[in-house]
Amino acid sequence: MPRMLPRGLSSVMLLGCASAALVPAPSSRALLNPAWSALRPRGAKMSAAVQLEDIKAAPPPALTPFSLAEAVSIQGFPELPWRYALRNLVTDETFLEQGWARRPFKLKQEWEFAVNAYTMGDVERDVSMLPAQFVAHGMQWGNGIYNKPMDAGFSFEDVSRTMSGATVVMLNAGFIVPSLAKVSLATLEATRLPIWLNVYLTRPGLASSTQLHTDKQDVLVVQTTGRKRWRVYAPPEPAEAAELDPFARGKGTDQMDASKLKLLVDTVMAPGQVLYIPAAFPHETDTVGETVSEKESSVHLTIGIDTHLWGLSWAQACATDAFESASKCARAEGTVDLFKPGIQPLLRKARRWH
Repeated sequence: MPRMLPRGLSSVMLLGCASAALVPAPSSRALLNPAWSALRPRGAKMSAAVQLEDIKAAPPPALTPFSLAEAVSIQGFPELPWRYALRNLVTDETFLEQGWARRPFKLKQEWEFAVNAYTMGDVERDVSMLPAQFVAHGMQWGNGIYNKPMDAGFSFEDVSRTMSGATVVMLNAGFIVPSLAKVSLATLEATRLPIWLNVYLTRPGLASSTQLHTDKQDVLVVQTTGRKRWRVYAPPEPAEAAELDPFARGKGTDQMDASKLKLLVDTVMAPGQVLYIPAAFPHETDTVGETVSEKESSVHLTIGIDTHLWGLSWAQACATDAFESASKCARAEGTVDLFKPGIQPLLRKARRWH
């Protein structure tokens, strides 16, 4: 995987660079999340010899009776396994040192509690709880692809009809749907970072479920029903599109070319499987090939960890500190280079992309 250049004041020259924000230095963990080490399960040991794909985060069978009791007590949605698995994953030493913000990977261990945790039946019950602007699908308009929200007063039948030709997304469902809010809360408690959760609905046979693009968030993809193929690539070289936000490539009129990228992951997600994708890593999905014979629609949860959106990254801290230090030095020494016309707007723009 190509390494990307550091970001700081130098990002004025290379606004497309993303990797320093993606790869926190060891000393940055307390800055990003001071409580991570405290959240590691008691007795947990460093797992440097474990491969990322081999991380075992799901609760052992011994917890099953507790899960059943919890499901009965909270109206059918077992929150305990989610809390257990998410905490174990994000506090795992291998994940922190090798995976987080560095490399996409798919867990070998299935999260059995996630199988059918959210189905099309649940969508039918819940989707009308969301405002129309939160239920959308991608559409071609001119030379670009954009999200088109549902019309006011939409119904599940409208969603079902739209799914005949496009993936429908329930944006921000983790803020509104009670059962999904429990998953969001479990992730928030595990990471101590801002969280959002979307639900994606795709019928079998869709050649392009989502176009090749990048996002600002590190995400955990949890497949709950059906199957979907994912391809994840290494970030492109910054110089190829220095004027574009590396965290928002492939959107609008910006079209990415997969043939120019290094493929890192090519997998079909089945119910209970978990995929991690760092921010700024291009990815695309479909439901053709070996998934086309699937009878059930694909439903998956995308849990986003929002560090970059809120400036909660090591690169942002460094950029802010460097900018403020340089400003103080310039004022103290009477130099004016930092304050030439046009420089500060560029600095502000660069900082906004961290």
